Amino acid sequence: MRKTLLTLSIAVVLGGCSSMPMSVYTGQRDCGYIGCESGGLTVIPHEEYSASTQARRWYGWEWGKTSSAMKRGSPEWREAKKNECAKLASYGLDCMGRPLYNQN
Repeated sequence: MRKTLLTLSIAVVLGGCSSMPMSVYTGQRDCGYIGCESGGLTVIPHEEYSASTQARRWYGWEWGKTSSAMKRGSPEWREAKKNECAKLASYGLDCMGRPLYNQN
């Protein structure tokens, strides 16, 4: 019984030492996150309303102007779908956004 308790005690003590970070022993900090050097988390603010404006700036996409915002089969939907297909074709894609392959 005494031998078992001694073995368990040694295992707990050695296990506790092995779970300590290496920086405790070496005095060096491993910076693995933003703001580690300054001692705090650095917050980088995003552009205000970027979710709605980035698509317009980068891709020319407008909220409520795509075919998905219109009733399927209506004249407005057909016109929007035709414009979307033409724009995708200019990027080398079909109407579903898949790449067009050369048929040579």
